[in-house]
This record gives sequence, C-alpha cells and structure tokens, in this order.
Amino acid sequence: MDTPPHRLALERVVEVYAGHDDLVGVTGSGYVIGADLVLTSGRVARPGTPCQVRAPWSARWVTAEQVWRGRGAAGAVLLRVPGSPWAELPGIEHVRWARAAVPGVRCLARGFPRAGQRAGFRDAETLTGVVDAPADPASKALTVTVGNPGTHAVPGTLWGGMPGAALLAEPAGQIIGLVVSGTAPHLDVVPVTALLSDARFRELAGVPPGRLETVTGGEPSVPLADLLTPARYDPPPNGPDWALLPARHAVVPFLGREEELARLRAWAAEPAALSIAVLTGRAGTGKSRLAGELCAELAGSGWDAGLLPPDTLYALALAAGPGPYEPGPYEPGPPTGPAEPSRATGPDVPAPAFLAGSVAGGGGAALDAIRPTLLVVEHVESCVPPVGELVRRLARHGRNPRVRLLLVAREPGDPGWWRRLDTAAGGWLRRLNSTTIQLNTSPLTLPERTEHARAAMEAFAPSRAVLPAPPHLDDPEYGLPLHVHLAALMRLRDEDGHAPGGLLERFVVRELDQWVRVRLADHERVDAATARQAVAAVALTTPTPAELPGLLAAVPGLRDAATGLPATDGRVQDVAAWLRRVLPGGERLALPGPDLLTEQLLSGTDGLDSLVLAVHDLEGRTVGQLVRMLDVLRVCAGGDRVRSALRTLVTARAGSLVEEAVTHPGTRLGDLVDSVLGLFPAAPEVLVALPVRTGPARPGLRALDVTLSELAVRRHRARGDRSALAEALSMMSGRLAAAGRVGEAVAAAAEAVEIHAAAPPYEEAAGRAEALFDLGACLLLGGEAGGALKPAQEAAARYRILAEDDPRYAEETARAYHNVACALLGTGRLSEAVRAFGAAGGDGEFAAHLAALLSVPATPHPGTTS
Repeated sequence: MDTPPHRLALERVVEVYAGHDDLVGVTGSGYVIGADLVLTSGRVARPGTPCQVRAPWSARWVTAEQVWRGRGAAGAVLLRVPGSPWAELPGIEHVRWARAAVPGVRCLARGFPRAGQRAGFRDAETLTGVVDAPADPASKALTVTVGNPGTHAVPGTLWGGMPGAALLAEPAGQIIGLVVSGTAPHLDVVPVTALLSDARFRELAGVPPGRLETVTGGEPSVPLADLLTPARYDPPPNGPDWALLPARHAVVPFLGREEELARLRAWAAEPAALSIAVLTGRAGTGKSRLAGELCAELAGSGWDAGLLPPDTLYALALAAGPGPYEPGPYEPGPPTGPAEPSRATGPDVPAPAFLAGSVAGGGGAALDAIRPTLLVVEHVESCVPPVGELVRRLARHGRNPRVRLLLVAREPGDPGWWRRLDTAAGGWLRRLNSTTIQLNTSPLTLPERTEHARAAMEAFAPSRAVLPAPPHLDDPEYGLPLHVHLAALMRLRDEDGHAPGGLLERFVVRELDQWVRVRLADHERVDAATARQAVAAVALTTPTPAELPGLLAAVPGLRDAATGLPATDGRVQDVAAWLRRVLPGGERLALPGPDLLTEQLLSGTDGLDSLVLAVHDLEGRTVGQLVRMLDVLRVCAGGDRVRSALRTLVTARAGSLVEEAVTHPGTRLGDLVDSVLGLFPAAPEVLVALPVRTGPARPGLRALDVTLSELAVRRHRARGDRSALAEALSMMSGRLAAAGRVGEAVAAAAEAVEIHAAAPPYEEAAGRAEALFDLGACLLLGGEAGGALKPAQEAAARYRILAEDDPRYAEETARAYHNVACALLGTGRLSEAVRAFGAAGGDGEFAAHLAALLSVPATPHPGTTS
C-alpha cells in the first residue's frame, strides 16, 4: 500500500492530521505542490500543533513541519514533508496557478470525508461546482456553489474534511484557490491571488513572476493523454506467425540499442519544457521497437506516453482553423482574373468524437498535459503540415510540464521532410530538435545477431521446446533485427533456407499457404495468385468486415472473365469468410505488419497495377480506403512492383486524385497525394497528367497546392512558354506564401515580374499587375515594407487603369491599394497611408478621424527639446 502511483494527477491530494496524539486532533485535506511541500488550511494545521501527512495510496503517516502560515486562523499553511513518498514522481514540481476572472468557472475540490477520523484507510472523494463571486483580482475570498441541487445531494460527511483541499479549475486543473471551510452547498475559498501576493510563499512554492494564468471557464482544452494510442498491444491469441513480428507486439525481448536508448532517456530527462528528437533508419532497423521501449519505460515511471496517430493529427489541425500564413483578402493568392467561378468543395470529414466538443467547436484548443508526456509520431514525412501545426501549438502553450515529441522517419526516404517541417512549424523544429539518432549507422554485429536469434527462438517456441541451432547469419541482410527474427522463426518452422526466393518472400508464401489450409472444407478453393490478390486488397485498405465483400469485387481473380463484373458463383463470399477467419479481428481487418512484410506481399502480387486501379475505381470505395491505400503504397514504394503500381495510379488517375483531395480537405488525402507526387518529381508522364488547381488556398491542401504549382512551373519552363511560365510563377508565389515559405514566394513572384517586364508593354496587362501585386504582398509578409512599396504602387496603378475599362477589376484595385497602405505604414509615411487606405475603399469617416489624429503634433516630454 506504500507504493506511489505511476500516474500523478488528482493523486496530489493528501490527508493531513494535526494533533499531539492519535486521540485528539483535526483531520483535513492537503495538496502536494512540490517534492516535499503540501498546501493545506490553517483550520487543519493550527499554530504549534504537530502535523502528519498520509498519501492516498498509503496507510503510513509521515511527519510534516509548518514552514509558512498565512494571515488569520483560516488562512493557508505550507507543510514541508522530509522524505516524502512522492518526491521522485515525474512532474511533481510542476503546478499551474490561475485566477478565476469571472463567476461561473467550473471547478472541483478533492479531499477526505469524516473530519476527525484518523484510523483506517479511506479514499479521497470529489466535489464539483462553479465559482460564484467575486472576480475582483484584489479579493481575499471566493465562494463556490457545489453540485446541482436539482440532480444530486452532496453527502454531509464530505464537508468536514474539505478544509485544506485545493480548488482546481476544469478542465486543465490549475489551482485557483484553497478551501478553508464550507456549509452545504457552499465552499469558502482563499483565492490564489491572496497566496501569491506573499513573497515568502512564492519563494517557498517556487512560483516565478508571470506564472499566474487567468481562467474564464470558456477556454477549450484537449488533454494530450486522450490523443494517444498505446505503443504496445498483445498479439492476438492463436494468431498467425505474421502476428509474432510487429514491434507493437514486442514478442521478442528488447535487446541491444543500449546507447540509443540511453540517449533517448537523457533527452526525456532534460529540463526543457518542450523538446523534439528525431529517430531515423531503414525499415527493419528497429525504429518502432526502440520508440515503443521508450514509451513503456516512461509510462512505467509515471509519464503519459504513446503514439499520436495521423488521423488524430489531421483532426487537430483541421479543428485549429487556418494557419498563420493562410491568405487573406489582401494577401497573395492564385490569380483570379475578373470573374473566377467558385468551386464546390464538399463537406469536411468530421473530427473524431473525442475532439468534437473541445476542439472542433472552438478551434485552437490548448493541448494540455496533466503530467510529463511523450508523443511519438511515426512516418512523419507523410504528415508534415499537421505535425508542424502541432509543434506550433505546443511551443505557444508555455504552461505544460515536460512534453517530448519523438519523430520517427524512414531513411533513405524523402530528403526534404525536415526542412519542410521546420517551415511548417515556423522555425520551431530547428530550435527544439536537440537529439537525432540514426539507426542505419549501427547494424547488428555477428554476436548481436546470434543473441537476437536465440532470444527470438525462445520467444516464438512453445514452452520447454528443444530449440534447433540458430540459423547462419553471416549475410549483411541480417544486420537488421527484423531479418534476424524472421530467420529464427523460419528455422523453428523447419523451413529450408535454400528454397526459392529471398527470406521475406519465403515467409510470405509459407504464411499464405498456411492461411489457405484453414479454409472450410466445403468452400471452393481459389488459386494462390487470387488468394494473394485478396490479401493484398485487405493490406491496402484495411476494410471493416462489412466492407470486405464489396472491396473484393476489385480483385481481378474474383471477377467474371467474360463480363468483367464480380463473380456470381459465391467465390467472393467464400474468400470474404476465409479472410475474416485468418486475419486478426477487430473494427478493421488488417495485416499485423511490419511494413517490410507488407511490402514483400505487394511486391510478389501478380497484377498489382490492375488491382490498385480497380480499388481506386471501385463503386462505393470510401475516401478513407483511398487514404489508406495511398499511405501503404507510399510506405512500401521501395519495392519496384509497388512503385510501378503507384506510378500507374498517379499517371492514370491524377485528375481524380486531386479532385477528391479538394473535395475532402479535412482528411489526409491532400498531403498523401502530395507525398506520392514527390516520389516522381521528374517523370514526364506524371507532369503531363497533373491538373492545376486554381481555387483558394485551404487547410489540408497547402502542401499539395505548392507541389502542383511547382510541377506546373517545371512543365512550362521545359516547354519554353514564357507567358504560361509567368502565370504559373505567380500562382506558385501565392501557394508558397500560404504554406509559410515566404522567401521562396518572393523569388517566384520576382521572376514572374521579370518575365512580364521583358514582354511588350501592353501584353498580358492583367498578368503583369497580378505579378507585381504578388511580389509586393510577399515582401510585406516577409517584413520588407520598403521593398514592397514600389511593386505595390505599380500594381495599384495598373489595376486602376484596367478597372477604368472593366469594372470587374475594381476589387483587385482595392486589394492593391490596401497593400500600398500597409507598405506606407511600414515605412512611417502615415498620412500617405491614410490616403491609400481611402483609395482601397476603407471607411471614409474612420480615415478622416485617423488623419486628424495624425495631424496633431506630439507633445514633448518635460526636459526635452523639440
């Protein structure tokens, strides 16, 4: 009963006893605010009275001494507890203090009932309520109404033991006061402002200046712990051999990587509030296993630790709303011309249920950590924009205990992901990335391979089984832990190491053969190629059991050869029943992993190109299934056949992929299409097939828009079409600015201006005006008001001339003058800025007032000369 809890939150509440013996004394509550400090009430810890403290997980009382006392008998008291049982708990020193600024703030207090009773072990209980009044910062008292009389009655036994309990604001848990007394249904509370006004209290409690927050009760909050999924899962009982290998199942004990794990432990223990580490390596080097081991260690010591799934990242980014570089009405954007039709975009995909209230409704909710937290993002290169938004929000928070973000990326892979992520994070990545670990530089040595093989065979074999000798592991491919584990499993299964195909293919063929054998006797068999295609279709889309029959209609071997339609002889239903039997159950059917085996399965699947196209074209195919297929193909694109199938999909269905991404901007689809296009940057057939999207920049499409515009620029540059190139450059400048890449946006806009300058004076007049506008706007975004002034003025003049002949250019003229006003303000030319503001269509009365204010000379300060 004396072991501290691993997860510290409301367990900070302790029981306090003040008295000279066990018979006569006062029992109340307290709240831990440091490694050896407890905050309680003067009604409990009276002057000169010996005190003892009991943690809620223990039956043992620990001696405490009074080190600070507030004014009045009912004031607050600080107790020091030498050798406290909670001293080593992670995050114990981190406390958030806040002022309740308005009545109605939701709050809770947690304490011990039955005042005066010391004998026996009992749990803490919780009262919830709202702050009544006052909201005056100078007030020395608060009142809290507890519960809702119309719904439940608060047990009277709770009131006596509540003095000394901390009053916590919901949902983030800031301390807003200390309960000193109470009579149902009210609690009397000393506000935090009264405590922090005492310099000695601040010193003892370690509260630096500026740490007081303000809560109004309307602050949206998302607990980081609610976003995480476990890094470890038990393998399914009686599952296939495939399920023995994923890193999440951790069937083989963790071996080696002591240096890398020690570096990650040291990184987690750094004092910085927020820090980022990067972990890279080939598939099979043990990235996920190392990250999972760190999660398990930190979770066991009291952290919140786990994986942050991509869908959760995108739901957070979507709910946060437009990013800091989202073009506004007067910022650079794609050329619109005098009358561009709007595009229908379709409904956004809703956020997950746990985000629906706090994030999706309010946007930009605080990401609150209750305790030290480790967030692991795998395949970070495929979700750069939402991870960048996550880093921004965590960096802006400033009130959390230690938060660690571990980014896991495959290497070799996308070489530009780090730079793009730093840009998306507003430069925070390079400031916060304190640790980088590259597993490719440390392949397993021969002794380590043998150790891994023996451990794997012991883990895979039945208890007390006689193990064969380890396999020969001299080949360089066994520098990867996954390959060693796979070779050990094949040796246990008595498979001939000289059978046709490599190690991975031999395992896949053997596993598929085992799966086919478990079919019901009365089911018609299908050939091996069709069975593999069916498993590949599941690997690509992870369907639900209900979706499976419809998905199998895309499998070429399950279609009627004459009509091309799904077979009607029952084979589809037979194969669906078979797959439900052999694949792990759950909400979705999926291969357990790891990625290398999925890649091998797909690489050995005949007709993969046709299967991928058929899944894309399948009637009733969902956006989620397309997202998963693109993700799997991208991750497995190291295999030549997989890469070829992905290339075929991009070239044959480029237009529909982009259109579907535009229709569903709230999903991962836009960024996945962008990531896939990045695999074929110079392929002529890909360049020809890609459309150019001319709609406004939108969250979820920024990266794709940049890639499409960059490829359009490359296409027109290769063709030598100067006019089209200038238009594409103007488009790209707006897209780059929307993505936060302002320096590159300036360069693109400047090149477009140069191309137009070399053309005849009256050729492409609207395009020239737009290029000048974009250059001025990008320079303004970059903080270069002086450089922006000339192109902004020229753009305004050209648009004004165009508007004289065509009134539809009046809006562009107003936008241009708005930027002129911004540039003039930035250079200190205030009166001219006011006139430009008026020319932009600004409120005339406001402009007149502003001009009058600016015309009044400043009054010199005493002692200065004019």
